[in-house]
Amino acid sequence: MATVMQDCSASSSDKSEVIREVTNLYNKSLRISEGLVREGFTLATGRTGGTHHKLASLYHAQARDTCHSARKLKRLFSLADSNYQKAMSYFKEPGFEMEYVQVVMEYVGLLQYSSVTPSSALAACCALLSQLPPFLRAVSTSNMREHDQIKMLSLLRDQTLSLLKCIVLLVKQGKPVDGFVCEGAGVVGSARDAKTLYAAALRGFQGFDVQKGVAVLTEQISDVLKLLE
Repeated sequence: MATVMQDCSASSSDKSEVIREVTNLYNKSLRISEGLVREGFTLATGRTGGTHHKLASLYHAQARDTCHSARKLKRLFSLADSNYQKAMSYFKEPGFEMEYVQVVMEYVGLLQYSSVTPSSALAACCALLSQLPPFLRAVSTSNMREHDQIKMLSLLRDQTLSLLKCIVLLVKQGKPVDGFVCEGAGVVGSARDAKTLYAAALRGFQGFDVQKGVAVLTEQISDVLKLLE
């Protein structure tokens, strides 16, 4: 019912009231499905992860609305962050590899563009993306149409390059990013040079052509994501 209300709410309805009702229904659903998972009903795992994913996406969409106050944005970010993490915890179970990849990509988008402290969130984005290669192996064997598989892989490539470019720009401005050395400071401990990593990613994505097929593109992206470890 919550999904139907979210997708098909009447245009005359008050948007905030619809959102409150939708989140209330999702949370009621979670109280039931999470209880079932705790009792050992593994079939409820996917439903529970999916509900957390829908809630996270709902809060994420609201957080992109610049009309909110700083306090409201912080609350929405926190709610989206929490639900993305919970969705990931359920989707780490075997059989939900595609769902896990999709949640991680959305979560990285939240951290990169909606975080109240973006510079500190970028290292977390790198860590999240670097975990994806084992899950990406399931892409070519999933029920997703090949067109959609290629679209997802292309978006993941673009997201990875966008993230690294953002890190390069921040480091160039002298702003600290965990795990990366400020420009001109030299390598410190395990800190990496952002420009070198970005250049390596660009080289890794050379020849990225959708005509090569899902298996080849998956391997190419996995090799680049491993650089983020």
